Amino acid sequence: MKKYLIEEAKRAVTKGGPEWEDAPASVVVTVKYKEDAAAQWLNMVEFEGVPNVFLSDRDIFEKLVEEDFEDQAFADYLNAHFIEDFNGITMGEYAAVFDSISNDPENEAVPLVRYMILLARSSADEAEAFIEMAAGKYADEIEIPESDVEKEHQGEVDYSFLDTLDEESLYRLLLTLQTDSESVSVFHDIDPEGFAEEKDQLEVVLERCKDQAAFETWKKAFISEEYEKSKNQQFITCKYVFVNMGQYETTIPASGKETFLEWINGSGAGFFESDREATEAEIKQYIALHAADHLE
Repeated sequence: MKKYLIEEAKRAVTKGGPEWEDAPASVVVTVKYKEDAAAQWLNMVEFEGVPNVFLSDRDIFEKLVEEDFEDQAFADYLNAHFIEDFNGITMGEYAAVFDSISNDPENEAVPLVRYMILLARSSADEAEAFIEMAAGKYADEIEIPESDVEKEHQGEVDYSFLDTLDEESLYRLLLTLQTDSESVSVFHDIDPEGFAEEKDQLEVVLERCKDQAAFETWKKAFISEEYEKSKNQQFITCKYVFVNMGQYETTIPASGKETFLEWINGSGAGFFESDREATEAEIKQYIALHAADHLE
C-alpha cells in the first residue's frame, strides 16, 4: 500500500506576464511529499478555474509564482513534467478529476489529490491553516474537508462565503451576476453548465439582498461614480468571431487590446474583426460586469 507523507505545502496567488485591467489571477500550489523514501513535488497552477498539474523532482514553486515562462529551459521542463494522470487518477478539469476519484475511491493517491485541490480552492487564511495542519503527516491520516469544486461535483454548492461579505461586497457581486446574466458572453455559449451555476448563485445572492430599492440606489450611484473615474481611460468595443459559434463583441480598456488579440489569435478557432470607441452604455456595462473583481 502506498503512503504519501506530506512534508510541506505552499500556495500563492499571482498575476504576471502581459496584463490588462481586471486580468484574472493564477493560483499556484506545491505539495512536497514522500512516497517511500523518495521526495517529489506535486504542483498545480489554476487559471480561470482550470487546473494544470506538474510532477517535478525539485521545488519549482517560486518559478511558477514568477511565471517565468520566457525561460526556455524552464518551459521545456514544465512540458516534460506536465501530467494528465497521477497514480491512476485523471488530472484535468475538476469534473474529470472527481469523476476519476468516484470510480476509484480506494486509490491511495486520493487524499493527496484532494488536499492539493483544497489548498487551491481555499482562501489565503484557510489554506495557511490547512498547510500547518498537514505538515509532517500522511495524507490518509488527516481529515481533509471537501473543497467547493468537490461539493459541486456531488451536487452540493457551498454559498457560505456570502455570509462573510459586507453590504458593499454583496451589492458588487449582485451587480456583476445580474449584468452577466443579461448580456451575451461567448464563454456562456461554450460552457452553458457554468452559466447555469452562475444563475443559481444569482438567486442565492438575491435572497440575501432583501432591500431591492436600496440596491438600485447604490447601483446607480456606483456606476455613475466609476464612470466618472474612467473618463480619462479609453475603452474600445472589439468585434470577433469564433468559428461555428458566431460573432461576438466585448468592451475592454484600450490598453488591453494587444493581450485581447493574443487571446483571439491563439485560440485556433477565433479571429479578430474590428474595434471602435465604446459607447457610454458599453462602458457602464463593463463597469457593472467587473464590479466584483476584488472578491477572492
